Amino acid sequence: MLPFRIALLSGKAVIVIWLSVVTVNNRCVVNHPQYCLITEPEDLSIFYFISEGKKGLIRKVISFRKTWDPDIYNLSFGDYCSGKIPDDSVITDNGDRDKVLATVVHAMHVYTAKYPYRWIFAQGSTPSRTRLYRMLINNRFEELSQWYDFYTVVDEAVYPFDADKAATAFLIKRKM
Repeated sequence: MLPFRIALLSGKAVIVIWLSVVTVNNRCVVNHPQYCLITEPEDLSIFYFISEGKKGLIRKVISFRKTWDPDIYNLSFGDYCSGKIPDDSVITDNGDRDKVLATVVHAMHVYTAKYPYRWIFAQGSTPSRTRLYRMLINNRFEELSQWYDFYTVVDEAVYPFDADKAATAFLIKRKM
């Protein structure tokens, strides 16, 4: 059985990814509950999912967009407002932060499986969100580092990931 099915959303074919935990060779990428992802099949640059929590159902979007460097793609996610650009300035506070972040990692894993040579650039919309991402990477480092190399960006300098170093952003590269 395939881990996804093709469905129609607003008259457009999309792939619905049903796996609750992504596995490769029977190894989990993130051993945490995740939301079902919906993506447009052409290039996997946009993923959608629904956050369920204390404020109800909230549509979310994850995008991977080209940056100034053709090998680096910006990972952004947030509430779905309109179109394909997430609103990452909204503080949803739906009570499902860990599940949302696990879903973002899930999308990154699906995306980098198709594009293993692309680097992922991740930066919070605020310093506190960037700090949250640093804590996530640090707390799941053993698990995630089986699949990815992480780098800390401080201003314009890049260092191997350091949980104690205040970061401006992160660069992530899937291991081959």
